[in-house]
Amino acid sequence: MLKNLEKKFKDSKLNISKNFIYYIIGPIILMLIALIVVCTINFNLGSDFSGFSSVKIYVNNEEKIETTIYDLDKKEDYKSLKDKLETIFDSSNLKIISYRTTTITISDYDVYDGQAVEVVFKNNSKDSQQILLENVDLREKIVAEFDYNDFDLAVSSVDFTEATSPYMFIVKMFAGITLGLLCVIIYMLLRKYRSLIFMMILQVALDLLLTVSLISICRIVVNFNVAVALLATFIISVLNCFIFINRQKNDAKTGKCDGLTNNQIADMVVKELSFKKMLAYILAILATLVFVCLSVPGVRNVALAVLVGLLATMYSSHFNMPALWATTKNLRKKKDK
Repeated sequence: MLKNLEKKFKDSKLNISKNFIYYIIGPIILMLIALIVVCTINFNLGSDFSGFSSVKIYVNNEEKIETTIYDLDKKEDYKSLKDKLETIFDSSNLKIISYRTTTITISDYDVYDGQAVEVVFKNNSKDSQQILLENVDLREKIVAEFDYNDFDLAVSSVDFTEATSPYMFIVKMFAGITLGLLCVIIYMLLRKYRSLIFMMILQVALDLLLTVSLISICRIVVNFNVAVALLATFIISVLNCFIFINRQKNDAKTGKCDGLTNNQIADMVVKELSFKKMLAYILAILATLVFVCLSVPGVRNVALAVLVGLLATMYSSHFNMPALWATTKNLRKKKDK
């Protein structure tokens, strides 16, 4: 059955490269929508770019305090603790960003590297004075709810972390991708793929712009870890280009390209690759969806960004790359004349 499906892909009558204008309309519309979204309401910036507060709570696993004991290694205790904290934060109308188990040292209570939980959350206000008041009020509520009135050191001070400028992050990301692309170009020059450098640059730029556009439109939370998704998109885009180029070179050696125009060659190559590439993409998308379903916000946000990167590169490598390759070859041919 798989062989028959692969044959149907190869025998498809689609004129992909000649209909480039139709296939590029979708990405252009998405980019324009994303531009409007960014100019009006910006990206959905996460805590790294909007600031956040954090607090540590000792869970009394060592029984150093005469109150409730929580053992975070036990599922029931962990859930009970989490539910209690969610109730406290909801009463203050504060949004929890993440939980994590950690340790805390309180020498006054003879606690050293004791079990604790750290909660990272987003403040309601952007004013520093208001943030201070919110954090003081929250700490008092936690102390009261955990019955730590006589042991208030069991709850750490609530620390606020200032937001990082997203513009510096963008500059660093751009510099990193540019450096990576420069290394790819040097490699292409060494391999005598000089005529295809223009295609590589356009394809990578298209994939990254489309991924960023989808991240903006889908309102995926943007934190430092979105760099993982952009790096993955960059690598996949470069690999797609090299796979296409190498397949075309092999077809040329076997005589498959004899008598065909550049547009016909491009269509033939993408159809030959499409079935196996689609299988690889489906597997990658399914694996990514597993991480999307996780309850850890940080992992889920990265997985969502990687997912839109996979969708962007899957589309552009099938419907935009052939035309870019054919156009590059046609321009080279005219130049040689």
